[in-house]
Amino acid sequence: MAFVLIAFCGCVHNPIWNGYGPWQSLPSDKTPFSQTVDDDRFADEGQQALETLKSHRETHGFPAITAAVAIDGAIVWTGAAGWADLDTKAPATRDTVLRIGSTSKAVTATALARLVDSGEMSLDAPLSDYSNEWPNKAWNDLTPRQLASHTAGIPGYENNGDRFGQVITLSGCRHYESVAESLAIFDGSDLIYEPGTAFAYSSFDVNLLGAAMASSQAQPFLSVLDRLVFDPL
Repeated sequence: MAFVLIAFCGCVHNPIWNGYGPWQSLPSDKTPFSQTVDDDRFADEGQQALETLKSHRETHGFPAITAAVAIDGAIVWTGAAGWADLDTKAPATRDTVLRIGSTSKAVTATALARLVDSGEMSLDAPLSDYSNEWPNKAWNDLTPRQLASHTAGIPGYENNGDRFGQVITLSGCRHYESVAESLAIFDGSDLIYEPGTAFAYSSFDVNLLGAAMASSQAQPFLSVLDRLVFDPL
């Protein structure tokens, strides 16, 4: 019987700048926590999982962390520890929506795999096949394979040469209406190496990949994910 734990945590609280924006101090109050056991067979394991959540949140300084366990497609346990809103001190619950951070890379890769499997995209076709309006012309010859494997030469937060993008990053989180719009953070930066010759982990790789996927389908990126990943699940 499969037993899978999936945890989604919010933005990390850290008094030291680490590239993601200014932080807010956590409340000094006792940390709120809750759990729902949907299958009594796992009551003991659920309590252990809740203690793990509480400990992990405290160790790493997350505002909140939540998790859900599903077996054969049915949720058997959910747990939450921390605050959904630091200003109001509202506790996190099983229904709290949190940022999933780089877990989004795996979601994007899943959708890409389905597009490749259906023949709607090729891992080795240049991005110019999917759009001729990329704001940085150096991106035209990059491929989905290079972007997905972080071998495209796209910079990361730490070596982004786009001055505007650096300012936006330093100013904290910003909402974008589309993936294509978010490319402005790094479209003024040069590639940091010849594509395909090295490896450098970068969130921007996947931003650009998502924009290419959306362009290939003539749909918003989130609509592509709904169709290929979320709705089937």
